[in-house]
Amino acid sequence: MNGGASRSEPGSSASPAPRIADRRRKSIIHPPVAEPVSDEDIEEACYRARLFAMVRDLPPDQASVLEARFVEGKTTREIAKEIGRSEVAVKQLQFRGLETLRAQIAGESHD
Repeated sequence: MNGGASRSEPGSSASPAPRIADRRRKSIIHPPVAEPVSDEDIEEACYRARLFAMVRDLPPDQASVLEARFVEGKTTREIAKEIGRSEVAVKQLQFRGLETLRAQIAGESHD
């Protein structure tokens, strides 16, 4: 090197510690600004929250099948193997769960 302070010496201006501290200080003083959220985004988030609450209220076997199928993206075959039931049984649980959700959602729209 050129005989000057090396990058690893404490207190040198090239040390990464002061730069990191400066960035932290700036992020505290000037936090990032969140983008505005539209009314549609809020409405969608509320709808999803209600839907997830409805799923949690289903019988456990129906709820777990719907979660595995639509949240985790698993096939009926994969779910059947995991829970030790036939594919037909998994399809029936999915059907019953979806029918219950449809009825609940339809009931909400009439209130």
